[in-house]
Amino acid sequence: MNACTDCHGKGGAEPDRDKHPTLAGQVAAYTFKQLRDYKDGTRENRRMNEAVERLTNEQLAALAAWYAQQPVPTVEVDADETVSEETLRLVFRGDKKRLIQPCASCHGRNGQGAIIDVPAIAGQNVKYFVETMKDYAGEKRTNDIYSRMRIIAKALSRDEINELAVYYARLGNEQSDGSNQQAAAQ
Repeated sequence: MNACTDCHGKGGAEPDRDKHPTLAGQVAAYTFKQLRDYKDGTRENRRMNEAVERLTNEQLAALAAWYAQQPVPTVEVDADETVSEETLRLVFRGDKKRLIQPCASCHGRNGQGAIIDVPAIAGQNVKYFVETMKDYAGEKRTNDIYSRMRIIAKALSRDEINELAVYYARLGNEQSDGSNQQAAAQ
């Protein structure tokens, strides 16, 4: 667990904001899949590949379950960052012209992950979210189910990705402080 804390912070809630994801509150099945992908080399990151290479499936599952039980942290978001009506439409309605499903159809209305293999993205740090979407769009990351995130990331503009990152980071903050103003945005 100490090795995890070095990058992901205590309880998976205080990661290095530039490089590492927030693990606190993450869907256990999703985290388990990512850990397995690191273990078998499907997902490449030298430090993660080495960190999990000797762990059993039971240990990976226990880690994933533990992180899922941790509270979603508050994420710093620049107060000047805005989210347009068009981006909110992507979240709740998608874009039929570009064949983009609503984000909420897989990630849930509150960004909690609505399908077993889909991550919670509420409360994820902005820089990690943006970098992950760039990795999907550039085919640097290819362990998504059915290529769906690669297809979506390629269809989104840089501004849309940035606004989605801000939206979901703030949504996590609303969940952390007990309020939920998401419905007001619709």
